[in-house]
Amino acid sequence: MIVKQLKRYGEALSQVIDPQPVDVTDLPSYFSGVEQQFQQLKIPKQYQARLLYKHLSPSTRALCSRMEPVVRDDYERMKEAIMKEFGLTAKCFWTNSIL
Repeated sequence: MIVKQLKRYGEALSQVIDPQPVDVTDLPSYFSGVEQQFQQLKIPKQYQARLLYKHLSPSTRALCSRMEPVVRDDYERMKEAIMKEFGLTAKCFWTNSIL
């Protein structure tokens, strides 16, 4: 049953989102678009990180493979870790602007 649901959601998501952009400064808007699609397709939270994984760039997938499973399998925590890694958190912007 779960495998069937994942396949159905994965196929639907593949039709509406693009692969992760190369330019990391586009990540905030990319994640925003992904989240809109999660809502429109009514994808349950427990599947979101797993379904997004194949749409991430190879370098981001490598980053995710080094994450703790509890982070990697939770979309919000995974997104936060990716944004932090690429220096796209509010704290990173503030720190970089004063240097």
